[in-house]
Amino acid sequence: MQIEKIEIHLIRSQLQRLIQYPYFKKEVKEHLEKLTDLCDNLLNNYPKFPPEVYIIISNQLWESIKFLSGSTINETPYEIVACLDKALSDWYTQQNSITTALLSEKNYYFFSSDPQDIIKKICDVDLNLEIIQIALPKAYKHFPLYNVALYHELGHFIDQKYSISDYLLLKYEKEVDQLNKTKTVLSYHTREFFADLFAAAYTGNSVSIFLEKVIGIQKESITHPDSAGRIELVQNFLDGRDNPWLDWFQDSCQSVAGKTFKKQYKTPDINNCFNDFRPAKIENDAELHGLFASGWNFVLDSSARDPKTWLKTNEFDAFTRVNDLITKTIRNYVITDKWNSLEKTN
Repeated sequence: MQIEKIEIHLIRSQLQRLIQYPYFKKEVKEHLEKLTDLCDNLLNNYPKFPPEVYIIISNQLWESIKFLSGSTINETPYEIVACLDKALSDWYTQQNSITTALLSEKNYYFFSSDPQDIIKKICDVDLNLEIIQIALPKAYKHFPLYNVALYHELGHFIDQKYSISDYLLLKYEKEVDQLNKTKTVLSYHTREFFADLFAAAYTGNSVSIFLEKVIGIQKESITHPDSAGRIELVQNFLDGRDNPWLDWFQDSCQSVAGKTFKKQYKTPDINNCFNDFRPAKIENDAELHGLFASGWNFVLDSSARDPKTWLKTNEFDAFTRVNDLITKTIRNYVITDKWNSLEKTN
């Protein structure tokens, strides 16, 4: 038996199963159909490649399946992905789709800009859709306040796509060398700083709240700067204070991406609506992103909550209800926004 051929058969059956699910984006289903056609081509022309090449192709396809399976309407956190799409369009306009994988662990990460690039090169196919893969804890799927972390992960994609941190480390090599860290540590830390600033540009201090309240204050490691330094950098950006990292990033972003970090959010007033258990009304994309900062303030500032409304609600139920109201607020805005866009094109 040719095991590498059996692997392609197994992958094809998984893709066919996924095609049966409804998807938020029709281009994702079209992409699955192209991957299925690719499997048919590989099987019909077997053995076109050496066995080790089939193993490489199989491994890449399995990774794609993991994230594509988390992007069905039933699985994907549709509302937060809609917010990320708005932020992404400010920086990157190639045809793409943000896909999500749901994890059983407490972890967030970004997985490559497009692992299928290897498949395109080996098989000489045009899949015509760049997959941006982000993982999040399944337990947090319905808690958008926690999922501000996905803005950070999207920042990693932007950083990788334009090689912004790499550019910074080359241009400001003398300056960063004075920090007395190894090149490996500097590389990791620079990428984390960029992703934090990207998230802060859209969600304000929400990324800092998440670091402190959800992740917990961490000491410096090889892969991450200490939490205090990350929070300080974010606050410097939000307050307009001087910080050498900010200067280096702004110059590097402008040089390689033609953009700079600036506040892309406006905090909407949600208190009256949320105290009445009603979704808030969002006027524009800036308020959509700023909803996360407003939401965290509503949760953490007891004076924002009307005791007559919330007094008899226990903490977990209250937190769940606030996140549900944020989800509905985003959903209402996105539906209205899409409707308005359709009217303009007709």
